[in-house]
Amino acid sequence: ATFEVTVVRDTIPVETVVYQMDEEDPTIGSIAITSFSSPTYDDLVAAIKDLREQGAESFVFDVRQNPGGLLNAGLSISNLFLENGDTILQTQEKDQEPIPIVSDDATMGDFKVTEPSVLLVDEGSASASEILAGAVSESGNVKLIGTQTFGKGTVQNVATFDDNSELKMTVAKWLTPSGKWINEEGIKPTIEVPLPDYANLLIIDSSKTYQLKDVSTEVENLEKVLEALNYPVESVDGYFDEATQEAVKQFQTEKKLPVDGIVTGETAIQLIESLRTLIDENDTQYEAAIKELQSNATAE
Repeated sequence: ATFEVTVVRDTIPVETVVYQMDEEDPTIGSIAITSFSSPTYDDLVAAIKDLREQGAESFVFDVRQNPGGLLNAGLSISNLFLENGDTILQTQEKDQEPIPIVSDDATMGDFKVTEPSVLLVDEGSASASEILAGAVSESGNVKLIGTQTFGKGTVQNVATFDDNSELKMTVAKWLTPSGKWINEEGIKPTIEVPLPDYANLLIIDSSKTYQLKDVSTEVENLEKVLEALNYPVESVDGYFDEATQEAVKQFQTEKKLPVDGIVTGETAIQLIESLRTLIDENDTQYEAAIKELQSNATAE
């Protein structure tokens, strides 16, 4: 059937700051920044204040898988960690000399993070996330933990028009405080810590059906998920054999699902939920961040 739907444009507020106290160490606050938008700075300041009231004496800031956002938000948030006058980044237009942008409490806010802190980064940390990473690691005293960042070293402006359309234009490239252009290279962490291999496995499509005698790369991914969840298959080769079927049946039995050895619908959903739980429980990068903060506290 074909039908028409009228969609009205609107500005959708998105929660960009998620925070909590560490579950095991009551002196460490954890704050994830999912993107850099207009309210992110204020939300971040509010989160820090709240965690301080809860007893936080140090912080893990997390911009993993954060694709960036507004430049001004990246500058203001970088300013939280720097002294007035410290270089946040340099911008360079075509055939021009680089121009430094420095920390300015008068225009960027005078709230500061004075507690020991670390920043989690990965290959999904891009643009404004990399501006923050470059600023706090080169001009500040914050270690980067995780894997090399994405490598987006360009600056865009957005022009708006009367018909509510927009045009995004690349107008410059940005450099770290030391003058390095990280485009297509990224920023190396101070402490390199990879996630377990299974953290990079793909989602299992619950709308499809995987069963005995199927052969595909998707089946190979499914076998890797089963192996990660400790349901061993005979070989991870992309062939849905009897061993793979038996592993699926064991999973279905433990999850109280219909036991048919076929992966589709709820079985696929439960496999991915179990994998997500496993990844959350084995976040090696976050664990390294906690160890770094605890070792610093012990040294002091």
